[in-house]
Amino acid sequence: MGYGVPSHLCFCVASNRVIFLDQRRDRYFCLSQTSERAFFALLTGGTLSLEDRAELETLCSAEILRRGEGDAIPTPCTFAMPEADLSGHAARTTPRDGASALLALVRVVRQLRAGQLAQLAGALRSRKRAQTAGCIVIDARLLRALAAFDAAERILGRHDQCLRRSLALQGTLLHLGYASDLVFAVTARPFMAHCWVQLGGTVLNDRLENVRAFTPVMVL
Repeated sequence: MGYGVPSHLCFCVASNRVIFLDQRRDRYFCLSQTSERAFFALLTGGTLSLEDRAELETLCSAEILRRGEGDAIPTPCTFAMPEADLSGHAARTTPRDGASALLALVRVVRQLRAGQLAQLAGALRSRKRAQTAGCIVIDARLLRALAAFDAAERILGRHDQCLRRSLALQGTLLHLGYASDLVFAVTARPFMAHCWVQLGGTVLNDRLENVRAFTPVMVL
C-alpha cells in the first residue's frame, strides 16, 4: 500500500526531524517519536514493522497521511537555496508605488488575521500556473518594487513580519510578471520558521546569511 500527504500539508526533513506545515490551520507541527520513526521507515523504503504500520494507520486516521495506490511514498519539499542577495543594490521609488505596496501589505495583514493563509497560498499558486514566461532578470523595475516595499515596511514596522512582507511582495511581483518564488522554511533545533521571496538564485527581501540555516518546507 502506498501513502501520500493531503494537499493542505507540506513537510521537510531538518536536522533529522520531520516538520509539517498545515496551511489550513496556519501552524507547524512535528510527529511523536514512534510516529516519526515509522514515517522515516516509509520515506527511506525500510522494512515496516507491525508497530510501524500501526503508526502509519494512526497518521491516516489523523489525516496526516492518506492511503494511496502502489508503492507511493510522501515527498518532502526540495528547493535550491539562494546563492546571492541584493545587498548593496538600491533604487528610488515613487509615492504611488509606495502607496500600492502599503495597500498590498495591509490587505495581506487582514487576510492573515482572518485565518486565510490557505486561500492566499492557493491564489498565488494559481497565478504562478497562469504565468507562461515570467521574467527572471533583476532589473530596474524590480529594484523599484523592492524599494517601495522597504518604504511601506518603515511605516508599518518590520519586526518579525516576514510572512506578511513576503506574501504581499510575491503577489506584487507575480502581477508585474516576475517568476519569483515564495519560500517557507524552518530550523529544527531550535525550532524557527521564516519565509522570503527569491528570484532564481537571489533572495530579494532578506540577506543570504539570514536564510542559510533554514530548510524549505513549502514553495509558492
